[in-house]
Amino acid sequence: MLTQALSQLPPRGKVRLAIAWTIEAGQHLLTVSWLMRGRAVPIYWRAYTASVLKGRMRRYELAIIKRVMTRFERQISLGRLRVTADRGFADVELMELLNSYGIRARANTQVFVQGAWCPLQSLRFVTNSRRRHVGQVRYCESKPRRAWVSRSRVKDQTGKWEVWYLVSNRASRAGQMAGEYARRFGCEQGFRDAKRLLGFAEARIADIPAWSRFFALFAIAWLLLVSLGTALLGLGKHVLLQLLRRVASRRRGRWEVSLVNAILLLLKIDAALWQWLQHKTILDLEAALPNVS
Repeated sequence: MLTQALSQLPPRGKVRLAIAWTIEAGQHLLTVSWLMRGRAVPIYWRAYTASVLKGRMRRYELAIIKRVMTRFERQISLGRLRVTADRGFADVELMELLNSYGIRARANTQVFVQGAWCPLQSLRFVTNSRRRHVGQVRYCESKPRRAWVSRSRVKDQTGKWEVWYLVSNRASRAGQMAGEYARRFGCEQGFRDAKRLLGFAEARIADIPAWSRFFALFAIAWLLLVSLGTALLGLGKHVLLQLLRRVASRRRGRWEVSLVNAILLLLKIDAALWQWLQHKTILDLEAALPNVS
């Protein structure tokens, strides 16, 4: 998957990666995904048991990230890479390793602001603003490193504030950092599709290498479905709407549909759609899906 992704990298522009863990029945999977238009394709992963990870998690994370970054460095300038990760990855070693754009930090992480160390959660927004750009400050009191820090917030469906504490080694405003971090949720949607729609969550394989190989089948299936969806979207908006009406016309209210879910539902009622899948299809979501959420 990594080799295939490297062969299809665009010749210019940003290349975005998301790093994330997912857990099923005590088995841990660390994945690196390629983000394209809000979607994430798993291109590299490793699986571990909880007992193996104890005391070694950070070491394994850094090893995998180094391996992926080394492969990318052979193909493109690392200045084109934008890497996002969740708060579990927000340590100084990773910040030094990655040429990253945004990493979510824990609320109790210490930063040096106005001559004193204080937790991120103690910083306040100005008036009713949704974002605060803290600037470049010292980050992590135990191993201080300078990083760009910002806070962003939004109300969830229950009316409560959800706050993101973001750190980066790039000089970016709060809005830019929040926008870049938001792209990584395609990775979470990909996990949901693989687990719930394709059935990976039902797998009960104790042998870790076998479980990792089994995930490869789901990653390939996910890639095939997205490739098929890309081909169908290329038929034009009118044809696309006609296809979606066949699976969504009887639904009421908002429907949380993903590209994978839509294609799965369509294939159940019309297997002839497989004819649009070409083995030489280039997965170019950047060009084919400019206006599809």
